[in-house]
Amino acid sequence: MSNINLSWFAKKYGVNSLGGLAQKANLHWPPPPAVSVQSILRVIGLPLSPDASIKIQHIGFQGDDEVLSFSWKDPGAGTPIQATSWQWTLSEQISSILIASGTVQSPSLGPQQLKQGSDFELLVVPSNDFGTGPSDLADFTTAAQGPPPPPPSGSPTITASIDSNDNVTVVGKNFNKSQAVNLQATVKAGPSTPNLAPNNVPDLRNQFASATADANGFFTVTIQPQGFKQAQFMSGVADVLAGETIAVIAKNNNVGSFSPGPGVSNVVNVVAQSTV
Repeated sequence: MSNINLSWFAKKYGVNSLGGLAQKANLHWPPPPAVSVQSILRVIGLPLSPDASIKIQHIGFQGDDEVLSFSWKDPGAGTPIQATSWQWTLSEQISSILIASGTVQSPSLGPQQLKQGSDFELLVVPSNDFGTGPSDLADFTTAAQGPPPPPPSGSPTITASIDSNDNVTVVGKNFNKSQAVNLQATVKAGPSTPNLAPNNVPDLRNQFASATADANGFFTVTIQPQGFKQAQFMSGVADVLAGETIAVIAKNNNVGSFSPGPGVSNVVNVVAQSTV
């Protein structure tokens, strides 16, 4: 902290001396005891609370869970007291059971899967070089509804799951027996993911795959993220970004398009867990 310019703090607190800053920090002045610049800044240099600015963004559903992301503002951003990291914890409200925790360097928290129709709380605590500032707590309830109901019995249907490497495994049933199945997977931008360069537009890419139904009309196929082709994002190059949605649909080979109708499955949305 030897290079800290105290003029910003003096202006903020309306004083013109180190003694004035010491008094604002509720420290004894004049000495004794000795008052150091470090002891003053450990009080008046702490980051500010986000001030109940935590915003919650619905991303989608994953099985019986709702997928949410979170963001907040740093009131001290752009000043010497801005936060450089935030510790966060997600807990159940009633039982206080810890769900997840960690540290982020920017005021946002990526996709989190939480049980539908339940009460949770998110606690964020800002820190900077001077210490830890006051926390902020957001209480919220996840959505009660889940994914749309499956199509009528006998129609082609699919389910999909995604692993930690963003490989999407699709399982289908009620397709034409021993016949080819066509699949379309669409990568869609998430609420906090950057746009594509050079036109600054949201990510939207299709990939096509195929499988063959067995003698009972079932199939299983895995779609790897590398197959989605690289895209030039405003913040760098990657195949798929954490928080993006991958929408999957399948159809019998004798059906002309992926539009809803006979021979076409339901759409299943999964959320990318990592950037690959």
